[in-house]
Amino acid sequence: MKPLFKPVVVLSLLVVASVVVSRSLPDHLIQKSLRLWHSNQKVAQVFEQSISRSQLERAIREQLWAHGRSLESLTETELTASINSTLDDLVDHAVLAHEVSVMRPPLRLTDHELEGRISQFAQRFENKSALEAAMRAQGIANPKALADHLASQIRQEKFIEARIAPAIHVSEEEARSWYNANPESITIPERIQVRHLFLPTLDHPAETARQTLAAALQRLSAGSANFAQLAREISEDPATQNSGGELDWMTRDRLPADLAQAVFLLGLHQPTLVESHLGWHLIEITGRKPSEARPFDQALPEILAALETIKRQNATLEVRKSLRRSAAPMIEIDPRALASFVLEILHD
Repeated sequence: MKPLFKPVVVLSLLVVASVVVSRSLPDHLIQKSLRLWHSNQKVAQVFEQSISRSQLERAIREQLWAHGRSLESLTETELTASINSTLDDLVDHAVLAHEVSVMRPPLRLTDHELEGRISQFAQRFENKSALEAAMRAQGIANPKALADHLASQIRQEKFIEARIAPAIHVSEEEARSWYNANPESITIPERIQVRHLFLPTLDHPAETARQTLAAALQRLSAGSANFAQLAREISEDPATQNSGGELDWMTRDRLPADLAQAVFLLGLHQPTLVESHLGWHLIEITGRKPSEARPFDQALPEILAALETIKRQNATLEVRKSLRRSAAPMIEIDPRALASFVLEILHD
């Protein structure tokens, strides 16, 4: 059967149609269409998987938010570096996902493992609506897609673990050698026992968050509510909202720098509003311990864990590099799309 139109005729009709439509549409709808096209624009291809500009932008914004910055606040140099670094991570993830998907036999995954990961994921959100919003933001359409996504994640973790296992063992001799070379690092730093209520300013206007926590502080001071009750009612820290807001014993390096600077100056049992780059906190210090030295036997588990973490990070990086080198012929990055992204952000 002959095609209804020749390709050149079809192309001509599309061009004419686009001109007619563009002349009849309001400017704001044309701009909206252009933004939608840009968001779906492919910036990289890894095997059969495409990485769109919207995926890249979302990943960059999430990383920057964790450090109290926004995409629009970056200089051209910072923006380019952030784009390149984040795209590298997305490409490496896609390469890893491909390697796992073609393994034969596939990596074994039990129902118990998957159910546990789904439950763990869901517990990060206060209700079903918040969970579904987070799924939409990550392009996950339904519960089955979520299960598939998390199953893929677990298999990737198992793949990496199997590859690095021989390289991450730390002996007691290695630990003692490190202990003798780093005596100042073994000192237990000053610690505080902390509990808090938290409202992120990513999801709330900053002043609204502050006022909500100020009202909670008044209730606490008046004795009309206790900290555990307020944590359940108000706090949006899923890790502590059902445990009285307790963060347990914290050192300075376990808190964001801007939060630690303010919190370590607080006195005991003085609930106080504190703002960090993440949002507003109502914080109370319930205990304090000064710094102290530790003998080797006491420090051994921590030294083993720390050295294993270092070995794990280095070994994981080497696996990523190795996979990236092997997959290089199947990786395509569009520099023009990236350059267009940079210019649009800078001049938006």
